[in-house]
Amino acid sequence: MGLFDKLKKKAKDVVSGNAPEEEPVEAASADADDDDDRDDEDDDDDDGYSVLNSEWYEKHFQAGNTNHFGQLDPNDFDRFMFVYFELEEAEMNEQLDEMLAKWNIADKNEWGMIWASFLSRHFAGMSEEQMNERFLNAALTARGKQQMLKQQAAASADPGLLEPVEGITVEQWAQAAAAMGSSGGDEAKVARALASIGLDRAKYDRVNDEYQARMQRDTNFVIASIYGKAFSVAQGVAGGYGLGNADGSVNQLGAEPCTYERYVEITGAQAAWGEQGMDVNAKLQEVFNMSAMDIAAFGGYWSTRMQADAALMLRYGDDLERAKEKFKGGGLDDDLSL
Repeated sequence: MGLFDKLKKKAKDVVSGNAPEEEPVEAASADADDDDDRDDEDDDDDDGYSVLNSEWYEKHFQAGNTNHFGQLDPNDFDRFMFVYFELEEAEMNEQLDEMLAKWNIADKNEWGMIWASFLSRHFAGMSEEQMNERFLNAALTARGKQQMLKQQAAASADPGLLEPVEGITVEQWAQAAAAMGSSGGDEAKVARALASIGLDRAKYDRVNDEYQARMQRDTNFVIASIYGKAFSVAQGVAGGYGLGNADGSVNQLGAEPCTYERYVEITGAQAAWGEQGMDVNAKLQEVFNMSAMDIAAFGGYWSTRMQADAALMLRYGDDLERAKEKFKGGGLDDDLSL
């Protein structure tokens, strides 16, 4: 198990509550794990190795090749982590060569040298606690930037995605839904709540149908993200779910609307169905008996929790990919192992 693998394991230990085993921390050395990780040494150049296999950096540690940073700024570890996750995702999507070229990295061997150089520069001499904190903070920043860029690109590629419907924005649509939900089914209250936003029930239904239809093509959850934040603001959550209120506002969230495992399973299914061109809303109703608006409200809660917990954010990125793979394979009856 290499240094990066240890850090990811420790991140999961933090989340699960397991006490990580104490190990002496040396200045970015892989020697202690030599026997475990070098069993396949003769296959170093095998192109079948994952770009994230610790083999690619450990051999450079041992050779002392720790001063090569490619086109990256040696002082910018957050940027390195962003590239790390970009390569991880590209490899899953069988686009690794293109992503390596994008970052002017010749091959996995050069990536291993860059990897070893960054770990050596930024972790040498740190305590175990300092290493964990540095890694988790950088991972959170990288994951957040990935999602932000995906949503920006999706919105730019599909300008009509966020266009107001009959003059009603996504935020107003969420506000109307929240008002209706708090009316307790009283039609007079519903009518008054809708009128305060410039809606009647017929117009709300048309707006709702249109945004629901748009969400079917919104595989990056642009609408759901905006909706979730606006919905929670309308419900009186200070700042709104998902706005990064890690200063204590997470305590105002109340009870979990669903378990973490359930949220991962649902969002993984959404992503998988969207990528396969399926009717996401219909599948949500069929498999989970839920609407996209229900999920958006869940997302508001869990995104805020993740903003306040770097370890949970890191865990979610990994768990989401496993959930996507489950539903891509049609494994609806399989238990999701998190």
